[in-house]
Amino acid sequence: MKQNRNKLLYPLVIFFSTLFIYIFFAGRFRFLFPTTIYNYFSFLAEAFLHGSLAFISTPPYLHDLTSFGGKIYIYWGPAPVFLILPFVLLYGKEISDAFYTSIIASFNPLILYLILSQIQKLKLIRASSYQKIILCVFFAFGTVHFYLSIFGTVWFTSQVISTFYLLIGLFCITRFSESRSLKTLILSALFFGLAVNSRSTLIFYLPLFLFFYITSYINSNNSLKKKLYLLIFFIIGAIIFSLNTYYNYLRFGSFFENGYKFQNYAAHFAEDKEKYGFFNIAYIPRNFYYMFIHLPTFINKPPFFSFDTEGNGVLFTSPLFLILILLIKRKYWQNTKLKLFNLSILVGIFLIMLFLLNFWGTGWVQFGYRYLLDSIPLLIVLLAEVINEAPTILSIALLIFSILVNILGTLWFLNL
Repeated sequence: MKQNRNKLLYPLVIFFSTLFIYIFFAGRFRFLFPTTIYNYFSFLAEAFLHGSLAFISTPPYLHDLTSFGGKIYIYWGPAPVFLILPFVLLYGKEISDAFYTSIIASFNPLILYLILSQIQKLKLIRASSYQKIILCVFFAFGTVHFYLSIFGTVWFTSQVISTFYLLIGLFCITRFSESRSLKTLILSALFFGLAVNSRSTLIFYLPLFLFFYITSYINSNNSLKKKLYLLIFFIIGAIIFSLNTYYNYLRFGSFFENGYKFQNYAAHFAEDKEKYGFFNIAYIPRNFYYMFIHLPTFINKPPFFSFDTEGNGVLFTSPLFLILILLIKRKYWQNTKLKLFNLSILVGIFLIMLFLLNFWGTGWVQFGYRYLLDSIPLLIVLLAEVINEAPTILSIALLIFSILVNILGTLWFLNL
């Protein structure tokens, strides 16, 4: 009975603690929630409610928006709007985007805890409840997810909501791996499709989704059902993809034009874009430097570090990831299932990193390196494998340092 109570208690504590802290920061410590000038999803929600795909009112600033045929659009996938619509319907487009982003973001550490618990039931990780809490606290307050969750703006809101969809999809596919329920599989495909629609780099989670699907049938002789369910998974993905391409066609007359070509991008990156385009290996040295290496400058007044709006290395801003070096131990590669599990994660991380390193932007203006949120859930699953091997005092020390740096970085970003 006590164990069952703890199963409910831990997720609830994680959720309500995260919710309070996120709302406290989003409300600028006085529960006064600002509406940013980049609340573009609110404008799109207003347009959808009026049956339009283009903005029906003009935002105060057009940075990163798409102008086409005398109308204003966004190039971001429309899926985040589905969660924002109820807020805009009730309170109008002037509702604080920091407010609704922080509320949605508060669910992400909770869902991550449920995913880790489910993977533990599948005997792929051996983290204790205490260690799973450490990892969820780290995700909530020791990574870029923290500051992305409390500011609003179209860029941050898009990343937070795409992560929300992704985590629900991951939870459902881990549940399917145990239950082989068609309903759970459909939900996993639906939310994975919404995640990719929100942020295309998340397509690289597909190897992990396929791992959980395939391993659920290792001891099953029902090959017809296995093939049928897999077909259903891909049909749902194809439907979501087709709807998105049709959405593009209705706006720009092309199935594969999402508006990126007509984007009012920042002059900060104009020279690079004109010289190299959107993707080029020429971007790799710069992106690698800001993603992993670049350290902030120490100063003798709060917040004690001068961070770089171009980005600072994740090994400084979230050093708990350093214990991933333990993954080289043979015990994590001792059977076929573990090998496939780790490889599906590492392949996903590699493809995401390859995409980001060749991309023309660093995520500017930012604290840390916000694009890394795409791969952080994968990295945390790997951490759940190895955290048992790390000395507890080391894990706690790295966790505390990560949280302090991210609090300072968030305070620094608030003052920009």
